[in-house]
Amino acid sequence: MKRLILAALLLSLVLSLSMHLVDGFAQASKGTISIMAINGTSGGDQPSGATVLLQSARDDKLVEAGKATLDSSGIANFNDFDVSRLYVATITYKNVPFFSDVIQFTAGQSSVMSHVSVYESTGDPAVISDARIAMYISERDGIVQVTEAHSVTNSSTLVYVGSAPGVAGRFQTVRIGLPTGASVPTYAAGFSETTVQRGGNVLTDTRPILPGRKEYAFSYDLVYLSNDLEMSRRFFVPTSRFEVFLPSGVLNMQGPQLTKEDQIEISGRKLDRYSVSSIGTGSSITMTLGNLPYHDSLTPLRNWILILGGLSGVGLIGWRVFRRKRTLALQANQ
Repeated sequence: MKRLILAALLLSLVLSLSMHLVDGFAQASKGTISIMAINGTSGGDQPSGATVLLQSARDDKLVEAGKATLDSSGIANFNDFDVSRLYVATITYKNVPFFSDVIQFTAGQSSVMSHVSVYESTGDPAVISDARIAMYISERDGIVQVTEAHSVTNSSTLVYVGSAPGVAGRFQTVRIGLPTGASVPTYAAGFSETTVQRGGNVLTDTRPILPGRKEYAFSYDLVYLSNDLEMSRRFFVPTSRFEVFLPSGVLNMQGPQLTKEDQIEISGRKLDRYSVSSIGTGSSITMTLGNLPYHDSLTPLRNWILILGGLSGVGLIGWRVFRRKRTLALQANQ
């Protein structure tokens, strides 16, 4: 009898411990996310009352997980969220969205706080410049391939929102000139497919530019029909330095504004470098890319087309003259 009572007590203890562990595990699977907004503009307003959107990553997509409003301390709390997921918070402050870093719970963590900087806005383009533009050019299979990297700088403590109308009711913030004939760009950094627009030879973006430096990168192709290709572009903001890099000993670049610099080596590749410094707003640069491996395999065909076209033209003229004379002769006989 005692053995039965002891066994029952042990079983009860085991079940109690098991339920406690299960309950503890269930509690650990849920957590609290706190978002704190900090105004990075000196003398800026307290961002209380701003809307916070929390999104979670699911199947490589961001889906809404909840919304809240910043309290008087600039904090919003989100409770009972799955600690195994990744989250991103967006604070809309004075109609400008500001984004958090990726929010992630660490092992055993049941609460996490993310700080998001917000800023007062400006539409003054004087705060924007391009610290450096690097253009990497190569040739392959009759196509000039160009990759550009830009370091756009906002020198103020305000977020630049632009002033001229842009895409979907937003203002233009970044404008980058392209050479004539550039293909549809492939965007690698900085741009968003939903905010960038191309009009003629200009790329226009409408994403606000935070204080500091923002990197943009994209690539495009150019078709050439001779051994030389003229490349002209316009600069919409002051640019401290513009550099062109070419594979050494293959292509060359000429232009009255360009200075040839010392050769450099990147990842084992030797590159020739050309540069221009202190480019003003609205300035243009014209360059000629030379030594392209152009072979006009269509020249014989073009010559035959010209000859046949010329003969056809002569024949047509002769037929018209003959028809005119015949018409006059018939009229005279009548």
